[in-house]
Amino acid sequence: MAHSHSNDRPAKPVGLTESVGYQIGVRRTLPCSRLEAWNYLVSSQGLPAWLGDPQGLLIEVGNVYGSEDTAHGEIRVLRKEQQIRMTWHQLAWSRPSTLQIRLIEVRPQATTVSIHQEHLDDGGIRLQMKKKWEEALADMSERLRCEGAS
Repeated sequence: MAHSHSNDRPAKPVGLTESVGYQIGVRRTLPCSRLEAWNYLVSSQGLPAWLGDPQGLLIEVGNVYGSEDTAHGEIRVLRKEQQIRMTWHQLAWSRPSTLQIRLIEVRPQATTVSIHQEHLDDGGIRLQMKKKWEEALADMSERLRCEGAS
């Protein structure tokens, strides 16, 4: 017999997990190579689109970015052309979240950019960050499509 769930338990809010609090994941496949996507992400044009004001940040493990009144954090893991994992903390948040950006090559000229963030305080922050990352990916898509066409 199939296992049935108890009806007296309230529905779990969207994006809430038992282990990492609220989380969000967004992804988009872009018409560029993984190297092109990486070079844009860590460039002086690309960094502000997702980090805000990076203030000359070099993407290296242990480097910190931002300031107390904006998003700030530390780069924890770096796999060139593949992955950046970092903390992301905003002023009103009770704790830092974990942000991971992965580049997955689908084909030589198609790369999926996957952004995952966990340890978010609540559903409102989750929605705010979902919107931010969707906008960052849309911006990246526009810029990389233009560069690839030239």
